[in-house]
Amino acid sequence: MEGCLNAGATIDEIMEPLKIGVISGSSITYPNARIAMHTLEEFTAGSALSQEEKSKE
Repeated sequence: MEGCLNAGATIDEIMEPLKIGVISGSSITYPNARIAMHTLEEFTAGSALSQEEKSKE
């Protein structure tokens, strides 16, 4: 996550492969996606989920 953010990736660009992984990888990918989301939240000081929710509106 840190590398992606340092390289200039947006939260949406990071979230897209996580979403695809969960959709295509079945339930085995849920724990890893949760860890990735938690890590993303830490690196973005909690703004990742709020930005993701805003994009749904």
